[in-house]
Amino acid sequence: MRLTTLAVVFVLLVPAADLFAAEKLTGTVEVNDLQGGFAGFSGTFTTIKTSGTWTRESGLQDRTPRQRTGEGKLSAANAGKLAKAFSDHGFSKLPETIAEYNSVNPKVYEVQYGKKVVRVILKPGGNLPFVEGAPKTDLERIAVIVDLATQLTSK
Repeated sequence: MRLTTLAVVFVLLVPAADLFAAEKLTGTVEVNDLQGGFAGFSGTFTTIKTSGTWTRESGLQDRTPRQRTGEGKLSAANAGKLAKAFSDHGFSKLPETIAEYNSVNPKVYEVQYGKKVVRVILKPGGNLPFVEGAPKTDLERIAVIVDLATQLTSK
């Protein structure tokens, strides 16, 4: 009984944001928001390193250098939230490709965490779904992860 009381007191004393700090990014995160066109794929390229530092660039997928459009560093709590999202939404079990469209100039989201890459292919100009509540499909799971990574790296 005494151990249970101590555990409850500990949980109540630790701020909620600090609980996420126990989760850590175990690999680099890349979130690419791309639109196909006559010159190839262009869009934004966001990279979040395990340290929490992040950069955002825009330009063509197959060309460098790209234009840097943002940079920063996630707090340990926010990096933990992102790591938890990958875990909670089963990123490692998602298929490599989620295709909603199969023709020219698709909208593509590429999400990489460590060595695992998931590509979402949508109609031109398409967007990931807005998810209210718990995600139910693979497309909704990846949408939640992309949305969180985008929110955390927006200034």
